[in-house]
Amino acid sequence: MTGEFLAAVEQALLAGTGRGLMLSAMDVQLARRWARAGVPAAVVVAGIERAFAHKPRTTRGLAYAAPAVEEAIRAWQALQVGGGTDDAAAVVEADAEVVEALGRLMNRLVDAGLRHQAPLRIVLRQVWKQLNSLKERCEHAL
Repeated sequence: MTGEFLAAVEQALLAGTGRGLMLSAMDVQLARRWARAGVPAAVVVAGIERAFAHKPRTTRGLAYAAPAVEEAIRAWQALQVGGGTDDAAAVVEADAEVVEALGRLMNRLVDAGLRHQAPLRIVLRQVWKQLNSLKERCEHAL
């Protein structure tokens, strides 16, 4: 876990609670678990902010925000092409507009790939494959 990750989590929690100077040992352990799982600090911070958005500032610990952070992590995982849980496709509302938008995006990636050389072309091809997988899952859900 980087110092930047911990600092971002600490700042968000302290802003949410309105008190304290630093994370407790329990808070640090929880933040480390998310960092080891590869969750970006921005996702954790968004969950913390969501947890404290409509609640009184009567708690001091990161555990209070953990359910909202876990929800933010699940949403983030669902947006990661090929990532997340098996039911991640259920999080993405599959409708005809989503499938059409993915198709348009894939076409733009093909166009961009034709204009560029490796290594960018290779990356664009990988992104196209991942989007195609997502598009197929959405089509299957329709």
